[in-house]
Amino acid sequence: MKIIGLILNTAKRDVEAWGGTLYFAPIWGAAYYRLGILPPHIDGVMAAARAAGLPFIDVDGALKASGDHDLFFPVTKDMPHHNSNGYELFADGIIATLAPKTGIYIAEATFGGNCKGVPLPPPAINIARDGNATRGVSDACTGEQECTFRSVNALVGGDPAGGCVKDFSATWMCLESKLVDRVYVDSNETGKSQVTLRCENGKPAHLISAAGTGGVSGTPSQPAPAPTVAAAPVPVAAPTALPPTPSEPTPTAIAGEISGSPVNRTESDYVSYVGLGNRVAPDGAPSLAETASIMGREIVPAARDSRYRITVDIPAYANSSAELVVGIFYIGSSRAVAYQRLPIGHSQTQATARIVHEFDIAGIPRLGLDIRVGIGAGGTVYLNGTEQGQNDSVPRPRLIVEEFSAQ
Repeated sequence: MKIIGLILNTAKRDVEAWGGTLYFAPIWGAAYYRLGILPPHIDGVMAAARAAGLPFIDVDGALKASGDHDLFFPVTKDMPHHNSNGYELFADGIIATLAPKTGIYIAEATFGGNCKGVPLPPPAINIARDGNATRGVSDACTGEQECTFRSVNALVGGDPAGGCVKDFSATWMCLESKLVDRVYVDSNETGKSQVTLRCENGKPAHLISAAGTGGVSGTPSQPAPAPTVAAAPVPVAAPTALPPTPSEPTPTAIAGEISGSPVNRTESDYVSYVGLGNRVAPDGAPSLAETASIMGREIVPAARDSRYRITVDIPAYANSSAELVVGIFYIGSSRAVAYQRLPIGHSQTQATARIVHEFDIAGIPRLGLDIRVGIGAGGTVYLNGTEQGQNDSVPRPRLIVEEFSAQ
């Protein structure tokens, strides 16, 4: 139960870090409906989800209301998973909870799916992934009868794979009819195209046209030509990447050159209780393989010449002689770009490691940060508690990211 609680809290933190909300939707098995049996750990799981503050979605209310649970399970004496009727019922229940009742619903949208896994010249990082544009398209289209947007990186808050020419795809439906459509924009067209999605009497239709001015909107800026529905999926283009160049920018470490007030500032805490046991070599900067990640942040600079100050505070406890090792990593780097080794447990049992790292973004459009920890010597080091367990009264590890204008 303790591990499940840690997983749920960590998952909630990760989802909220990019502005999402994590929901908990328990689905009961056949033994519950047929025999009234639930495994003994279920109460603990439900309590852990409530303790994590997760909003619940009731997906089995409709099944109970049907009066015949066997409609939603295969006809067998075993205790099976649900059949297609059951999964459709639950999917409808989730959509009904989270989505409007009419208009457009975006199931998934991806910018740069063809670039996933394509090697990029360092220090650029490739974070292209499925669904990275879902939130951006949803913000523009959900609940609308018609919406128009540019299929460019504005939908994901930055370029997920600089140097790779990206395609765009989206799967969506009209909620009135639940009819599904898929739109695809070839990588050669994304930079000069706009997409219009439209529900016409509950029937989905889309149009790909030459881009006009502006970015994302709920309705097109001018009447669009008659929409066309794709008859067949368009083949995905082969990945295209620019060759590495010696002039590829890299973050430049600076110290004492930043002044004034930040133009952007974010804070995040590490809330899970953990005892560190992973060993770090006794000398030098810690490596990726030796350490464990506790916090991360994606940086999308407001300007090409922005400067950053990263402040990491890691309060820790040890009941015997130990050494806490903390490192700041750029995503893709094998060793820490800044680190501290903190003896702890000699004359005091609690201490705080602090790292202040300042750098010039050097024109990089997107940079990932990873805060990682380990122990260099001695016994176990604890975060957010002691060897007795979690202690909410102790300070939490914290990451502060401040962006400054170079002017």
